Order: sequence, then structure tokens, then C-alpha cells
Amino acid sequence: MLLQACLRILNFLYILLFGNMPRPRRTPEPFSLRHRSTVFHPHILSQTQQKYFPIFAEIPTDDDIYTADCHYCLLVEIVEIVPYLRPTFRVKDKADREFIVMFYLDRGTEVPREEWKTSCREGGVMMIKGAMNHQFMDGQVGVRVEDVEDVKMLPCNLQALLHISDEVTKPGAPETHRKCYLCEKPADLKCSRCVVRYCGKACQALDLKASHKDECAAIHLVSEWKKKEWDDVDVYWKF
Repeated sequence: MLLQACLRILNFLYILLFGNMPRPRRTPEPFSLRHRSTVFHPHILSQTQQKYFPIFAEIPTDDDIYTADCHYCLLVEIVEIVPYLRPTFRVKDKADREFIVMFYLDRGTEVPREEWKTSCREGGVMMIKGAMNHQFMDGQVGVRVEDVEDVKMLPCNLQALLHISDEVTKPGAPETHRKCYLCEKPADLKCSRCVVRYCGKACQALDLKASHKDECAAIHLVSEWKKKEWDDVDVYWKF
């Protein structure tokens, strides 16, 4: 721990004086998302394949010659908010692999304070669009983020998000029927932020108190994911 702290301080002083330190680069080989493992994960949006939501071991490294054949998003849960000069997080992916996510933002670039105030927490979800495997100067591997618009935070945990993706994409999902999300009675009352419906304010209040406050944004986001053109890399979209 002391050695890592010293290396980080030396790295910061070097960057302050000379800019980013060059890393030795190997001769890269072309990389495509088609080379990924096709191992099935039970918690995947029903209309997509695993390649759209890879685990850390399946993302390209940032010194690969990268050939994008689709949009993809790395889903992680925040394990620890690391006190450091840059916004830094220890996270874990769907396979429980832990690694570092560190933000390298241009001067004057601010994080979305309102979203981070409510959603950036230990146990919350971070989603990184187009994430790449990066080796930091102290030897740790993780993800280096340079554009804050490629990141979305959610207050629910990763398991809850995966469960929501199953619920929202299954036949008879909340946006396709008029049953109460809690008791399955006929429902006309709709959440103002997402697709969930309730039979009345009593069920809505119970669900809000139980979990919906943290899960609402996730339900809305997964519903929007279903509308995205994940395979059309010529169309840019953000969270």
C-alpha cells in the first residue's frame, strides 16, 4: 500500500512537470469485438448478445488496433471510492473481477454533480460506454476514462440492474401491459419517470419505499437500451 502510494505521487509529479509518461508499446494486432467469447450470461437484455455487455476480460486493450463492429457498455459495481487526486474507483464486473476506474478529464471539465450526488456511491452501478483495458503506471490494470459523457451512474446495485433487465425485456414487460408492478392488479397510474404502472398510490408508495426510488432510473435506462441501434457504429449516441 505504501509503495503504491509513493508510485502514484511520483507519477503525479512527473505528469505535472512533463505531461503523461510514455508507456512501452508492443506491436499490436487488430482487435474486433467479434473475437470475444460467446459464453451466455443469464442476465442479458433479451434482444442482444453478450458482446454488447462484456466483462472486463473481454474488452480490448487501449494499445490494440481496435475495429469497432458495435456499441458496447461495461457494467460494473462500485466497491470503493478511492481517495486520490483524480476521481478513482475500485469496481467489480459481472464476473466479480475487481479493477480500477480512473478519470483523466481535461481542465475545466466537471463531473455531472447532480447525478453523482445521488448515484455515485459504494454499491452503486457505473456504466462505461466503449471501455478499454488500460495499464496504469503503478502496474494496476483497469479503465481510463477521458470523456465523462461516456459514463452513467445508477444508485441501484449491479444485481438489481441485471434483474431489472430481465424483467423489462421479458414478455409482458411493464411498458407492454397495464398491470400493477407490485400486485399485478389492473393499473392506470404510471410512474412519471419510467414505464412502471401501479393500481393506485398505495402500491406506488410501498414500492417507492422498498426499492423503486433507486431502481427507477435503471428501469428507464434499460427501456431506452431496447431502442438503440447497437450494431450501427456510424450512429453516435450517449447515455
